Amino acid sequence: MSIIHLHMARSSGRVLFIAYDFPPCTSVGGSIRSEKFAKYLPGCDWRLSVLTLQETVHRNRPENFPDVCRIRSLTPWMRPYHVVPYGWAIMLYFAAKRMLNNIRHDIVYVSCPPYPQTLTALLLKLRYKIPLVVDFRDVWAQDPYIEGSRLIKRAVYKWIFPFLEKMVIRRSDSLIFNSESALQAYQIKYPDSADKMCVIPNGFDEEDFGAYKPTGSKDVLNVLYAGRFGVGDRNPEIIMQALAILNDEKAPIKFTFIGDSSPALPALVEKYGLAAVADIKNQIPHDELVNMMGGFDVLLLYQENSPSRITPVAGKTYEYLRAGKPVLAVCPDGDNAKVIENYCAFYRVTNEYRPEKIAELLQEMIRDWKNNLLPVYTIAKNEFDIYYNRKHLALNLAAIFNDLCGRKV
Repeated sequence: MSIIHLHMARSSGRVLFIAYDFPPCTSVGGSIRSEKFAKYLPGCDWRLSVLTLQETVHRNRPENFPDVCRIRSLTPWMRPYHVVPYGWAIMLYFAAKRMLNNIRHDIVYVSCPPYPQTLTALLLKLRYKIPLVVDFRDVWAQDPYIEGSRLIKRAVYKWIFPFLEKMVIRRSDSLIFNSESALQAYQIKYPDSADKMCVIPNGFDEEDFGAYKPTGSKDVLNVLYAGRFGVGDRNPEIIMQALAILNDEKAPIKFTFIGDSSPALPALVEKYGLAAVADIKNQIPHDELVNMMGGFDVLLLYQENSPSRITPVAGKTYEYLRAGKPVLAVCPDGDNAKVIENYCAFYRVTNEYRPEKIAELLQEMIRDWKNNLLPVYTIAKNEFDIYYNRKHLALNLAAIFNDLCGRKV
């Protein structure tokens, strides 16, 4: 991955920045990529006009960024995530038209999922003759973790989404994916559009680690899982079964789960008798979570197995690596495993979805911890801090914008 050096011109470009999830919002994980681009693009000489969803729960919160326009959806409910936003996309079109009629913009950028706003962005591109950049945080019709009822899977994922995806991809000016396997799959699927596709991965923001202080535990091995279950087919039961094995063996270990408000975890804690070794906390602010990582001994990453050629990289992977803590990853072979293997200084990775295997790897880490061989902090390898820094990633996005609108840098 090459490093892009940009020398910015004095005049700023302006981008119509469309993101369904944008802070403050309910979907913290879905908004982080957009938030970080919005934070660093102005330093790359790009001004943003942000169009995003207006959520009732966050209606009175102050904005963290200038020029943010929040748009209500026609639909009062929030699920299913890939379908309901069509009501928002309709309202988005009219709000964007008013903005584009008043202020000249050089680029239309749209972040997805969800995906309906890509259709709105395509209409805006055609009407106003502005280059369109589509950023697939997660892939669309080729989603390796297709959720929903059987009827929805057949009708929507098999027929409707592929048709819409093809239309958007063919007419967009640039298509961004966040993993190499997604890029390769889409280049194979759409060879005529392959030359306008690229990868900008997720990453970490060094400023989020301002209060970060890594420490080690003395009494028990403290393991952190940050994020939600119940999405991407992630099922926490296999983790709880592994923890139950260790609990039966009186292993000195404690698990903390942060960010999951579903009833599944408490039910499993009760089912396997894990109240003494499992602590469940609801979602907390992102920067607070990042700095909490320093107080744990092992960071757990879990992705459900999938036979797909597309293997997503969890957004928290990069923050785990920057945190410098040992990582235990349960994930399919592919991009996420490669990122950990290439950059993490101390890790265990398995693609075996058996509680016995997970318990075995945790026992290894417990032994290392008891023998003072488990590092409290290690620096990620191979210039990780350069390639995956959010500032650098914003430079990459700005370079795409500059190329499309012919700006000199």
